[in-house]
Amino acid sequence: MYFFQKKEDGFSIIELLVGASILSVVMVSLVVVFQAFLVQSFESLERTQAAFLAEEGIEAVKILRDKGWDENIGTLSDGSDYYLVFENNLWVATTVPQDLIDGMFERTFVIESVDRDGNDDITTSGTDDPNTKHIQIEVAWFAGSATTTKSLETYVTNFHE
Repeated sequence: MYFFQKKEDGFSIIELLVGASILSVVMVSLVVVFQAFLVQSFESLERTQAAFLAEEGIEAVKILRDKGWDENIGTLSDGSDYYLVFENNLWVATTVPQDLIDGMFERTFVIESVDRDGNDDITTSGTDDPNTKHIQIEVAWFAGSATTTKSLETYVTNFHE
């Protein structure tokens, strides 16, 4: 005796809905992850550019020192913000705010006096060393909804004295 069984081919509407839902969740997740990777990539690029600009700022201050300590470093006021300008193939320190670098970055530097102790080590208090200055370069840019900064510090010495 044969029992006829009805063989069903294809998918039911529920199977289609479940499959479409799973596919939609996977696609949305991929888009979100890809977008996060893009944001991180752009932020990484900005951080790298800022690091290079800060390093360039340190080198520019060293060039100013090499051009003449008394004229270019010794005359700068402690604690004031200075901007670096490259004009006529020379670096110049100015207090006048400059246009943003690449339309995005602002680079400033601050110079501070250095004190030394009896062992000639740099300390927070002691005898002023007029031939050494503490330099802090800061690069700032607007990222997302906040200002981000990258800073480098170093000492420069008047080794011509």
